[in-house]
Amino acid sequence: MCNNTSTVAQTQYEKMGHDRSTSLSLVLEDVAARFILTCPDEEFESFERLFFQIEAAHWFYIDNCVESDPSLPNMGLKEFARRLFQHCPMLTKFQASVEAHLQKFSQYKVCVPVYGGIILNPAMDKCVLVKGWSKNATWGFPKGKVNKNEGEMACAAREVYEEVGFDASQLINEDDTITATINNNDNEQTIKLYIIAGVPEDTVFETQTRKEIR
Repeated sequence: MCNNTSTVAQTQYEKMGHDRSTSLSLVLEDVAARFILTCPDEEFESFERLFFQIEAAHWFYIDNCVESDPSLPNMGLKEFARRLFQHCPMLTKFQASVEAHLQKFSQYKVCVPVYGGIILNPAMDKCVLVKGWSKNATWGFPKGKVNKNEGEMACAAREVYEEVGFDASQLINEDDTITATINNNDNEQTIKLYIIAGVPEDTVFETQTRKEIR
């Protein structure tokens, strides 16, 4: 699930430059200001929702801060969240329960509905597949988790554009879908893919994401 704040923050971060001597504390304070302090009040009503912002902050930290200054520690989400809770005034009082909140977020995350598209050529005998960035990633259709208050078709169109750079908004039909329900440790997740047919084979596909799709 892409976060618009991440894209804006990335641009601002690159414009302002980065001093390699900057301490981790200052970097975390900067990241917190970009992703946490600017959150709408409703995001703080649920740690499950708030952790999507923390996850976006983590991606930004890895993709931009660490890449600009390799001396910064390359942390996983758990360690990053722990340190962010220490440095963000709005989160410090909850730092003793970071692991519990992260566990709840992991359980919540697998329940968030996923929407995407199956892009087919005019003959409908070829489709577009994407592969994630991690070394263990597998091939699949462009798709992703729905944002808060986002419609199903809007999510599918957004995810397709972000992952392959194709605007499918005019081709998506709410009646042409394939839906599956996945059971993840007693947590059910809905995956709905919209059939996007008739796309020319000479269409240029290019991911709009950073370190998400190979």
